[in-house]
Amino acid sequence: MQRKLDDMTILITKVGAMFGLGILFVLLLRFVISFGQKDCCYEVWDHSRHWMQVIKFVIIGITIFVVAVPEGLPLAVTIALAFSVKKMMADKNMVKHNSAVETMGSATTICSDKTGTLTTSMMTVMKCWASGASSDPASMRSSKEKLKELMSAAMTINTSEKTDIVAKTQKRKDKTGAEVQEVVKLDGKVVEAYSGNATECAMLKFVNLLHGFSGDSGSDSMPYKSYRKSFPESMPGRSSITFSSKRKRMSTFVPMPAGSPAPFRLYCKGASEMVVKLCKMYCNEEGDSIIISPEVAKNIDEAIDKFADSGLRTIAVAYKDCAESLVQGDGVLPESVESDLTLICIVGIEDPLRVEVPGAIQTCREAGIVVRMVTGDNLSTAKAISRKANILTEEGEREGREIALTGEQFRQMVLTQQNAEHPERCINQAEFDKIWPKLRVLARSTPTDKLVLVTGIQKSRITIDAGNGMKQSRQVVAVTGDGTNDAPALKQADVGFAMFINGTQVAQQAADIVILDDNFQSIVAAVKWGRCVYDNICKFLQFQLTVNIVACVLATVGAATLTESPITVIQLLWVNLIMDSFASLALATEDPNRSPGLKEQLLSRYPYPRTDPILSKIMVKNMFAHALIQLGILFWLIFGVGDICMEGVDVNTCAEGPRSKYLAFGLRSGRPPEFDNTWANLHTCVPFFQKSNHLWVASGSYPLKTFRSSPIRFLFFLRSLLIQSPGRTTA
Repeated sequence: MQRKLDDMTILITKVGAMFGLGILFVLLLRFVISFGQKDCCYEVWDHSRHWMQVIKFVIIGITIFVVAVPEGLPLAVTIALAFSVKKMMADKNMVKHNSAVETMGSATTICSDKTGTLTTSMMTVMKCWASGASSDPASMRSSKEKLKELMSAAMTINTSEKTDIVAKTQKRKDKTGAEVQEVVKLDGKVVEAYSGNATECAMLKFVNLLHGFSGDSGSDSMPYKSYRKSFPESMPGRSSITFSSKRKRMSTFVPMPAGSPAPFRLYCKGASEMVVKLCKMYCNEEGDSIIISPEVAKNIDEAIDKFADSGLRTIAVAYKDCAESLVQGDGVLPESVESDLTLICIVGIEDPLRVEVPGAIQTCREAGIVVRMVTGDNLSTAKAISRKANILTEEGEREGREIALTGEQFRQMVLTQQNAEHPERCINQAEFDKIWPKLRVLARSTPTDKLVLVTGIQKSRITIDAGNGMKQSRQVVAVTGDGTNDAPALKQADVGFAMFINGTQVAQQAADIVILDDNFQSIVAAVKWGRCVYDNICKFLQFQLTVNIVACVLATVGAATLTESPITVIQLLWVNLIMDSFASLALATEDPNRSPGLKEQLLSRYPYPRTDPILSKIMVKNMFAHALIQLGILFWLIFGVGDICMEGVDVNTCAEGPRSKYLAFGLRSGRPPEFDNTWANLHTCVPFFQKSNHLWVASGSYPLKTFRSSPIRFLFFLRSLLIQSPGRTTA
């Protein structure tokens, strides 16, 4: 926007200089003609009088030049940005660079991480197969107590004690400057965090859910901790077979308390395809062991396939009662004990999408913004999640308009040199331009892949049909990141978003905006505020430039046709500085969260092309239309009310004598100068109504409706009307 404003200011400066020099030339020409015709008071040059007239002409020319330039613009931009930055904190956006707010309003592409931004960053049990049927985790709370106890014990005991659900903490400095750990809270609730293996944490969280726990994370009252106290890792007779990538499972053997069905028990969990084949029985609804029939085996396979097709990681949990200890003399548990198991359940685990993400991405689509997911997950999982998030659509995939690639495929297609130290400098732009418009998912990617993607899109100059008849030849790219390695991409992007909860300090320092809740919905809120800032500045420009056009034309025409300008220098400066400064306060503080329908209006249109001038065709048409209306009223008041004559008995009465010979088409040319000064204030009153009109044109809301949503604007309008009333302007 700053470049657009600079270009516009240069153009206005040239036009203002032309008006100023033009009126100076006209006034000097009339001055010379008066001497040539030996008019009254121009027979002989009088240094004390005529030099002052020349200086006055120069001052009028300079004033018109100054009035033409919108001096209130920097104030309006500053107020709009400062106002939005403060308000954005309520939408979980901490802005570090004010310019990023407006830039985000023009964003055409968002390259987003999956973990933590689109998802909750918390591996969670999403589906559970137990006793022959699949169901949601919440519905498992109604299961019989024996089955729930088997699930809880198997998932807790066969888990490392290093794995835990804790309260999220962050470092901060106290009053003495010492670093202290502080528990992170969001909306008054302790933020949950995982410590250790994320998959095991998901199963511990499922245990809490089975028992209806709703307390704070990290509390000693969490249900799974009672099992750990009963079966600590240091208990005599306990032994484990650790997980390995080859075995894809782990087992724990523990002695059982008195009164149990058997004195010893083996718990096993791991990849479903590895554990299920070791099972001969499964638990029914009562928690009793039943032989796995062919029908049940088929049911199990179908459940596993269904979970996998949904992008879920399937984990099977089983157990076996033993009449004697199977631990060898050296304390080692042989792998042969993992046989004849009883299947308790199969859980489908994933990092779930945030509830609001599909709707937020659909909003981005309607707003003309393409969301591209960059993740380290495998291609199948990435596709499944992107379909849930509405990033990949069935129609787009079928027509080939939306594709997914792995990082390796992407590098092979777009880089001229593999394994380069700076791959962003080795982009084959011609090949890149064939891929990026269709690319929606980049799986198995690295931080350098994200940097290459951002750099390539920014360098691209191909024209993209943004929809709604608009063309984009210069993309504005926003990027999210949370890791230290994401810093180069965050700095390269037009707008960089870092995560607050799961982001590193390096990423936060490199970003322009920090998302306080790590939520994609907050990025959409930043788009809303960016577009609102842009529109607010355009409203102010439309208002002030209309005032400036009227002032310049009125002063120029008046000075050229009358004996002097109908608006004095002080009045011109008053209109330019005081009136427009308060207008910037009124028009630059539109709040999209309070104005009815404004939020939806902002997010239902496509972004303004980056290469388009800030003064659109509609704005120019509105400015000149409003200016013509005002000029018509003011010219009628000037030329249609009274004659220029000597003051008679009072200021409203002309003395006897001839009228001025400087008449245009026989029209009367105004009142005496003192009376003109009073009527000239009508010019400063007109912008009050014009301000309301511009607000209605820009927002689509009637002025009184807008006042109701923004009381501060009503106060500024009232101030404008009172101060600009006739007789208040100093001449």
